[in-house]
Amino acid sequence: EQDISTKKLEEVATVEELQTIEPFNATGQRVLVVDDNKINLKVAERMLSEYKVTIDMVDSGRECINKIISGEEYDLIMLDIMMPKMKGPEVLDNLKKIRGFNIPVVALTADVITGLEDNYTSQGFDDCMSKPIIEEELYYMLKKFLRSNDVEITLNSESKEPTYDTRILEE
Repeated sequence: EQDISTKKLEEVATVEELQTIEPFNATGQRVLVVDDNKINLKVAERMLSEYKVTIDMVDSGRECINKIISGEEYDLIMLDIMMPKMKGPEVLDNLKKIRGFNIPVVALTADVITGLEDNYTSQGFDDCMSKPIIEEELYYMLKKFLRSNDVEITLNSESKEPTYDTRILEE
């Protein structure tokens, strides 16, 4: 039997937090999505494009490894766990053997059972995310690994001219 949470949404996340789930501008950063399912790749591409990242997609672990070996650089790799030929953990092991490899790798899995996150992090993944991808989860994941290039615009009260705060907004 499942425990039904009696917490109200307000207790789980403040209204402010709920309003912040709006894609931020991560222009100039690259994300590699590795999944053998074309539909999953399309969904990931559509969701990631809202963050203005450059998206590369491959449908096998071998292609992922080849991209890294050939010198492609990414800010984040989203790696499907269950793929034919080479499973996600095996791909990750191979990536970690590449000299200088230090790209965060997030496990993508349809098999998200509570506690499995620890299983993936113990295998060397930086984090794990459920499939199908949930917008909120993607937001927090990208917030964790990518930087926002959004510029805050505030009106200067005296001149009524906008002034730009060019500091990159970070938590």
